[in-house]
Amino acid sequence: MYKKTVISNNETTRKVASFTRKFEHRVSTCPPGVCPITVQRSLLQASHAQTCGKCVPCRDGLVEVEKYMSDILEGRGTMETYESMVALAEMIKDTADCAIGYEAAQAVLEGAEAFKDEYISHIERGKCKE
Repeated sequence: MYKKTVISNNETTRKVASFTRKFEHRVSTCPPGVCPITVQRSLLQASHAQTCGKCVPCRDGLVEVEKYMSDILEGRGTMETYESMVALAEMIKDTADCAIGYEAAQAVLEGAEAFKDEYISHIERGKCKE
């Protein structure tokens, strides 16, 4: 017979907190030499999964930003791809309805600036900077 289990909000909150601590630990312990763009794309995917999907900037924009990153990582990107990614992230940051969308876009912009040399290396050479 089917048995239904009810989880209280407090128990659910504890489980989610435990899970996110483990995720945070995995992110903070990236091995040396890991591609920063790959890490950034993973964080973007996690942020997108947290959005409600009601506003177009988050629902559609973050998916497009991820596509731009993937194109760059997979050797199909150009400087125009990079510039489009940055412009779209700016638009998302300015128009998202919630902090999750804003923060996801802000993280993309910060990463695009901090790792610009990595993006250029992927665009020009198809791989990470050595």
